[in-house]
Amino acid sequence: MLAQVGIGTMNPDPSSILELNSKSQGFLAPRLSTAERIGISSPAEGLMVYDTDEAGIFVYSGSKWIEINGADTRDNYVLVKSVDDFPDAVDGKITLDTNTVYEINGSITLNVPIELNESTVFGIDLYADELFYNGNGALFTGSTGGTLSNFAIRGNNSNQLFDLTGTGLTGRILTSLNMVSDFSKLGIIDAFNLVILKDLSFVNNADGIVFKDIMHLTTIHTLFLFNNQGTLMKFEGSFNDIGMLGGVFEVNNVGVDVSSNPIILSEAFISGISFSGSGTMVNGSFSKEWTIDTPGLATEKDEVASTDMHFINSGGAVTTFNSASETKKLEGNTTTDLSHRFVAVGNNRLQYTGLKKRYFNIMVSGSFKPSNELTYVFYVAKNGVVDQSSKAVTQAPSGWFSSEGKSSFSIASHIELEPGDYIEIYVGKEGSGSSDVRLYSTSVVVF
Repeated sequence: MLAQVGIGTMNPDPSSILELNSKSQGFLAPRLSTAERIGISSPAEGLMVYDTDEAGIFVYSGSKWIEINGADTRDNYVLVKSVDDFPDAVDGKITLDTNTVYEINGSITLNVPIELNESTVFGIDLYADELFYNGNGALFTGSTGGTLSNFAIRGNNSNQLFDLTGTGLTGRILTSLNMVSDFSKLGIIDAFNLVILKDLSFVNNADGIVFKDIMHLTTIHTLFLFNNQGTLMKFEGSFNDIGMLGGVFEVNNVGVDVSSNPIILSEAFISGISFSGSGTMVNGSFSKEWTIDTPGLATEKDEVASTDMHFINSGGAVTTFNSASETKKLEGNTTTDLSHRFVAVGNNRLQYTGLKKRYFNIMVSGSFKPSNELTYVFYVAKNGVVDQSSKAVTQAPSGWFSSEGKSSFSIASHIELEPGDYIEIYVGKEGSGSSDVRLYSTSVVVF
């Protein structure tokens, strides 16, 4: 039979071979279990059944069964195809609805800033979904945070990305997989509880971003590529913790700025970021709370804490003994050239300033001349107490206490130090009577 069929209608649509029409009934497809559906022999392409186990309609594509999904629409979801899909601007700013998800679909041009208001803005295609900001000032402003994910953000080379100042207690800024380009500066994020930047790429921005008074700050795989100028990241104020893991910083001017000596209450680290370029990698000095272990920057961590101490005096420095079997700290004006997480406290004292307890190797050598033919013992002392395991015994041979005679000593020690502990070099005399030791040189290396 070559004809159109209409059920419930006398005038089926000319484009249809079969039209079903009803105001009270629906089309009921064959209902099969999953096993029955899969068991259909040589299903035709386009064959449709209802799977009672999966509670869904399936169509055979010619090679496999495909479920026809009926997507439920979220109550708090907005598809943004133009700026008109955002809330209306009030007082020159768009304030997004709280806890609402906005999906960017295509390129959206904005001429006024946005307050995130704890909402989520995301895209599906990083290279097709874009917010182009052609307004003045910052694109994201106000005191609230939110989430930005998987779309491009572009400025007009005369405006900025962020001007956000929160309360420091509960606000959060979460960004993931965004391409950010063509801003005069990336701006400032100030006083938020949590800030996470993940998989961000920055291109052709004239200045970087300032983080200030953030409780928890994390950057993961951040890329500063292709003509970013100014200071890429600057830290000011107080932070509980900072973690910077992975990425690339191509530095034309300044990479990381800690010149304002930000306070780190817990710890901070930079790891796995490749620093390169012609600029200054770090402006300022990292405090002891930072662990730096990344290509392009000098390593800074407790595990590589080290120092040295030297004394050279052709006339010698005298340590005098007034009684038998006496032990004293060696006299002499010492100097320290290279120290990492150690400080020199006066003469012949090195104090550990790291954060973690650890063991150190201590190598000591020196030359001296005794006034008597006695036995002298040299030690490393910790916090004013000699370490007996470090003792180096030296017997002054006959005649060596003359005007020409000099002797030498060396110590190899392994001592555990906690933050604030200090070491010194001591000398002891065995035997009765007064005497003195004239120290001509000493070298101490701690690592």
